[in-house]
Amino acid sequence: MTSRVVIFDSRLSTNPQGLVLAKTVVPKAAGDVTVNSNALKKTEAVIAEVAAAARGLKSPVDLTIMCHGKSQKLIGPDGAVVRIVGGTGLDIGTPGLMHSNISLVRSWKGLFSKIILLACAVGYHESKASPMKTKFDGTVFCGQLAIHSGATVIASEALQEYEVTPSTFKSILTRDEGEVDFGAWEGIVKSYNPKTGVGSLYNP
Repeated sequence: MTSRVVIFDSRLSTNPQGLVLAKTVVPKAAGDVTVNSNALKKTEAVIAEVAAAARGLKSPVDLTIMCHGKSQKLIGPDGAVVRIVGGTGLDIGTPGLMHSNISLVRSWKGLFSKIILLACAVGYHESKASPMKTKFDGTVFCGQLAIHSGATVIASEALQEYEVTPSTFKSILTRDEGEVDFGAWEGIVKSYNPKTGVGSLYNP
């Protein structure tokens, strides 16, 4: 039986459009161990807590990360911003897990068999033939996460939809607490090899 660690970032209480969904949001299925993340907690602290949690579980262990994906500007041929896209990293703690500090997850080496990224457009990338440009490539981020952690990484290129439902009858009125459920994947999902960092199509 596979054990599970869940990183859950409380900023999911506000959706990307700025709508407050509930005062407090929790995972619908907490898994074996939940490590809480927020804007006040250092990213290094979250990563260390995850490693400690995994060491206390029987192998194999999977890691599920529930958070917002970091965004960047997609620039058109005329230099104007076309839209905001992903591919920059994960909002876990502060400053977040990004291309510049991805080596922090080396402390996870050998602890996880699989890392599932339930976050928006973490694997986003532009085609080399596209005239539009982004600063960061999400496939590189996911590949480096796989290599440094030694785990297979599962991530989508697209925005992910999630629902927040009241966790108690009282929450229907007060919105004090809600449970988050990501449901089925949206968009193209890839599995990144921990040895090569190369992504291949994944059928959930």
